[in-house]
Amino acid sequence: MKKVYSKLLLLTLLTSATLMFSSCGSDDDGPAQLEPQEYKVEVIYSGDKDNYLKQVFIGGGVFNNVNTDLIDDLSGKTLPTYSLTDSNYNFSDHNRFALSKKVQYLHIQISASNRSITAGELKITIKVYRNGKVIDTIEDTANTDKKQISIKREYYEGDR
Repeated sequence: MKKVYSKLLLLTLLTSATLMFSSCGSDDDGPAQLEPQEYKVEVIYSGDKDNYLKQVFIGGGVFNNVNTDLIDDLSGKTLPTYSLTDSNYNFSDHNRFALSKKVQYLHIQISASNRSITAGELKITIKVYRNGKVIDTIEDTANTDKKQISIKREYYEGDR
């Protein structure tokens, strides 16, 4: 009986020692906090842009706070919406947009689809800037064979 008791005591001590040296919490501090950045987006149309329905959505913010405005960076005017279409915005060949505040992330969605069977070729070039430096250039072309362009991207500090 004494042998069983001593083995039980030893087992209890080993279990207690193991629990004492293990951590109850996690050493992981979670994801790193992203620093807000200044983003700008250029959208350049070349070709038959008048025969295409165009849409540009640009949004971004700070996690848990999305109070930013979209600005036409060439005119300096605040735009009434993040979602621009031919019906609420007059797209030129060269368009540049910015957000009113520095943000932790940027989301863009740009599309064009032909509205006429006689539509010619349309090339869209998108340049995304972070703190004044180009971080991404995207080009796509629509024509009689490929009738639609759809581009969607998200950007975070340090991702490119």
